[in-house]
Formats: sequence, structure tokens, C-alpha cells
Amino acid sequence: MAASRTEALPAGGDSSDAGTAQACRRAFQCAPLPMAVVAHDGTALALNDAFVRELGYTLADVPTIGHYVKLAFGDADYGRRTMQKWEQDGREYLQSRLPQAPIVADVRCRDGVVRTFEARTTWTPGESFVTLLDITDRAAGEERLRLWNSVMRSTTEGIIVCDPHSRIIAVNPAFERITGYSEAEVIGHTPRILHSGRQGPDFYTAMWRGMQESDQWAGEVWNRRKSGEVYAEWLALSAVRDAAGNLTHYVGVFSDITEHKEQEQHLRHLALFDALTDLPNRAQLLQRLEHALQLGARQTSRLAVLFVDLDRFKEINDSMGHEAGDLLLREIAARLRAVVRQADTVARMGGDEFVLLLEELRGGDDAARLAEELLRAVARPMMLNEQEVAISASVGIGIYPEDGTSASDLMRNADAAMYEAKRNGRNRYAFYAREMNEYATVRLRMENDLRLAIEREELVVHFQPQFDLGSGSIVGAEALARWNRPGFGLLPPDQFIPLAEERGLISDIDAWVFEHVLRQMRAWDALGLPCISVAVNVSTPEFHEPGFVERVTRRIAAHGIPPSRVELEITEGIVMRDVDSSRRVLNALHALGVKLSVDDFGTGYSSLSYLRHFCVDKLKIDKSFISDAEDPKICKLIQAIIAFAHSLDIRTNAEGVENAAQLQLLRRLGCGEIQGFIAGTPMAAADFERVLRNPPALP
Repeated sequence: MAASRTEALPAGGDSSDAGTAQACRRAFQCAPLPMAVVAHDGTALALNDAFVRELGYTLADVPTIGHYVKLAFGDADYGRRTMQKWEQDGREYLQSRLPQAPIVADVRCRDGVVRTFEARTTWTPGESFVTLLDITDRAAGEERLRLWNSVMRSTTEGIIVCDPHSRIIAVNPAFERITGYSEAEVIGHTPRILHSGRQGPDFYTAMWRGMQESDQWAGEVWNRRKSGEVYAEWLALSAVRDAAGNLTHYVGVFSDITEHKEQEQHLRHLALFDALTDLPNRAQLLQRLEHALQLGARQTSRLAVLFVDLDRFKEINDSMGHEAGDLLLREIAARLRAVVRQADTVARMGGDEFVLLLEELRGGDDAARLAEELLRAVARPMMLNEQEVAISASVGIGIYPEDGTSASDLMRNADAAMYEAKRNGRNRYAFYAREMNEYATVRLRMENDLRLAIEREELVVHFQPQFDLGSGSIVGAEALARWNRPGFGLLPPDQFIPLAEERGLISDIDAWVFEHVLRQMRAWDALGLPCISVAVNVSTPEFHEPGFVERVTRRIAAHGIPPSRVELEITEGIVMRDVDSSRRVLNALHALGVKLSVDDFGTGYSSLSYLRHFCVDKLKIDKSFISDAEDPKICKLIQAIIAFAHSLDIRTNAEGVENAAQLQLLRRLGCGEIQGFIAGTPMAAADFERVLRNPPALP
């Protein structure tokens, strides 16, 4: 070729040498691989046809190594390093005559395509003979292999490769980590070594049917680790075929989803079961009830819904604390489960309310018998915090289809029946009747009216005088809220305060009463009336609400009333709900100068000893003791309470004193104060003002 130059090839002197040189030149030019001859000073002496054909460069393009580096290597530094390595190899060869490893380099051809060549060089004292081998495809294959090996080693998903007979031929480190098997332990085995037994033959038949149809399958599989632990994985299977379509391998990629499945199961459980008792919750109950009603409609069978509400649970919660209340609820849940059949449902609706679903009943008698049994089970005494406690329940029963054909009707009517049982004395059951539904409607209307009572100025405060038994004079009064409800007249506290507590309205009523009392006391002071103290009842939510002491302080200061004339009445249950918190609040109020009295003393679950730990000024002996004072045992109990209070320098007040005999007994026992009908009924502020001006004499 005109573009080639071959002067450096052998060109001997005689005809034999000339023939040999000519043969060498022809071999050089016809060689299938690109070849070049380079002088040691960097001059390109010859390029063969294959070089020009494959790389596109002629001697005119690359007369020297320097020109070649500029054209063939886009990165100058890369080209310089490559040529320096090539020259260093040449020097080492000429010194040691030891073969040098080929140099592999990426070369940019004249058409701009970068190809990978392997250069093998023969060095002589005058020239270097370079032969190039295009290994672009091989290099790409090796790079792909390196990439695949890197993926196999670094991916967090397990990879398993099988031959066409499903024998394992390779796995990655993630496979070993997830399954616990090493590669050596599984090579030659089939994936059956991992089977957990959770999926039957039909599952695997469907899997391989999918593989046959589309060469792919993906799904959830339960397998077993080497340790024996069953785990869940998400598996994607693919079939690998060659160019002719023949199956060569199966490849499976999987991830461990056990933790995800457990979290999913936990969330599903939380959505359908009560966290405290692990009973079905409202959502789960309604699902089961709807299903039971569908079956009942098809099979014309009967079922019952029993609405169970614990009696006076709030008193235990308040007096012994929420932790004890939770223990009680868990114990009641266990007792209810023990009473019903396996097929029946016991659910917790929240708070102290439970619902039982009884299926396939013969009649109402079955429900009644079960209700009696569960009442007995609930009433058995139990130990809470080393203290024996007994509680009862009220049960309402709704029967399908007589008392409703829908879930909402049955639930509502069983709830109404439960309230009927409570109205009739608690610790009993009642079947649904329409009158109960009317009662629930009345109760809802009352709640709505009560929410607007303060805004409409329907609440009033009456005052009941308190007399000192020693002097016979009025020393104070108890403020009692009344509701002047339009159309119903003046309602006493027991007709609306329990509803206010239940519906979260009591704190607003407490605040209104306290403000009203302070204004009234200031008005009496302005009239020059005797400076008595006034007792105001405090509810549990108000007492334990953050900022209670600050609100009391601010209100008293705003009205200019001496704190010593303000008496706050609390129950045993309030202070025992959270003893440490209650002690801090009572100490702060005592430091303020406010008087503190314990109302309804003797009816709670605590003992006399707790009084030693609180700043208390007065004990109010509950009227239930006074009404039974003629009973010698009750009389001794009253005497013990008074004596104990005296030992702690605590004043006593007897509530509900109605006759002279009770009055004389209390005088004899040393009680400090009384209040009750014998001394004066609760009265409006104007009437109480007249009593202050002209106090009556005690009998």
C-alpha cells in the first residue's frame, strides 16, 4: 500500500536475502492483525494494511509516537501513562530479555469509535514490532462479568441460580445470610431444601405453570432457614434461554419480608383488637355481628347482644389509680371469656363497657342464664394492689330479631337495656323494651340542654348552713349547684352532675360555681354580714387538671376574699387517684391558706392512714353513716372516725343530720360541725342572707 512504509523490514544483500525480505514484507502487509514497526526514537517506520484498515490511521497521520498519542488517546494523561509504560517495558526487556505482559489500552480510532486493544511488542536493538489484538468484545464481557459479580456480592436480595434441572449452581452472600446455608451446603441441591411445608403441592404446581407460560413468576413464599425458623420472602423467578431459545438456567431473586409481615400482622391486630385486654374491639365486633346477622337471616336462628357496664368503676379508678383500674379491666375480660362458649364473642367497647355476642340461641332464657352467670363471675372479689376489691355490673340484653334486625339497632337497644338495669339498682340484667329507648332519647336531650345551661344562665347556687355544735352558731355554708331547667323546674345536683361528669362538662360547671360563690361572699361582706367560710365541691377532672392551684389563687385574689374563708371539698377518690400529684396540690393549697375538707368520708376504698400524709382541715362524715347511727356498729364507726380526726387535729362535720336524736349523739361523740335538714335546707342566696341576719337556734 502506498500509505505503508516498509524500509525497516529485512532487505538483505544477495538474491536469497532479497527473497526473504520480500516474503517478510508480504507477510507483514497481509497479517490479519494490526501491526506497526517503531524506531526507538519514536518514529513510525511501517504500518500494515490491517492497522490502516482497523484503526484508520496511515503513516502520514502518525509519523511519530507523539502524533499517535494525540490522535488515539482522547485523554492526554492516559495516553502519556500508557506510552510511558510501553517504553519502560521495552527497556526492561532489552536489559533482562524476560517476556513482558501485554499492554491493554482503550484506543480512539479515526472514525471516533473507542476500541480496546491488547498490544504485544517484540523489541530489538533498533526497532520495536507491535501487534494489536482487538479485545473490545472480550473486555465488555469481562466488565459485564465483573459488574454481575459485584451485584451478586453487594445486593441485599438473595440470588439463587439453578441449572435446567433445578439444581443449585450458585448463590450470593445475601442468600447465605438470609437462609443460614453456605454456598457449599446447597450446591447440587434443589430449592426444596428450603421448603417450610406451609404451602402445599397446589401452590408449587401453580408456580411452575406460570413459569412455563411466561418464563417468569413472582409471589410470596414461606421458606425455612437452616436454623428451622420459618420466614417469609418475596420471590421473583425468571427462566434464562440462549439465542436458540433453549433453557439454560433459572434465576431467583428474593428478599426477606418477615419483619414486614409481622408489622403488618401487628397493625391488623391493633386495628381489630383492644390493646389493654386483647379482646375484639368495636370494629371487630361489628364485623362479626354483621356476619352473624346474615347467617341468622338465612338460617332463621336467633342471637343476642349483651351490653355490660361495670358499676361504679370510676370510684375504683379514682381511689386506687388507673393502673389498678387497668388490672381490674383485664381480670374482668378474662372472667367474661371464661363464661361464654368458644363460638361466642366478648369485645371491649372502651372504658368499662363490654359487649357479648351470643349466636345460635334457643331463646331469651339462654341469654338470661348467661347474664346471671357473668354477673356472678364479675362480682367475685379480686385482689388489687394487695387490697381486696369487689365490683358489680349492669347488663342489657337485645335479642335478634325481636329487638332489632340490624347491628346498629341491636347495639343501641342493648345499651338502652343496660341503662335500665342501672336505674333499677345495678348488679342486674334487663331485657330491652321500647320505654328504654325513650329514656335514652330523654337523656340525650338533657345532655344537649346541659351544654347550654351556663350560656343561658340557667344554673343557680344554693347554700346550706353549717353549725358549730359547741356554740350553736353558723360557721359556714356548703355551696350546691342547681339547674333551673326550662320546663322541668329546679333540678338538684344528683339529677345532672353525674351526667356532666360522664360527658366532660363538669369542669365548666365547677368554674362557674366557684366564681359565683366568690362574688356572693364579697356581696355579703359589703352588707356587713358575718364573715363565714363557704365550701365548694371540686370534681376529679378539675382537681387534676394542670394549673388548678394557679386558677384558684387567681380567682380568690381577684375577688379580695381571704383564702382562709374558702373551703374546697374533695372526695377520697380524688386524692387517691394519684397520691403524689394530690399531695403536691394539697400542700400548695394549704400554703395558700385555703381550707381543705374530705367529703363523703368513709365511702371510699382507702384507709384512715392516708390522712397522715395530706394537709386536711376537715372530715365530712357521710350522711349514710348518720342515717344509720342507731346501729351500734355504725355508732362505733362514727366514734372512731371522730376520735381519729381529733388525734390529727382535724375538724369533723356530719352531713345529713335530720333529727334531735342524731344531733344529741353527735354532740356526745364530740363532732365539731353539722349540716342537714334539722339545721337548714339548701336555700337561695337571698334566703341564706336572712338566715345570716337571724340565725336559728339548734335543738
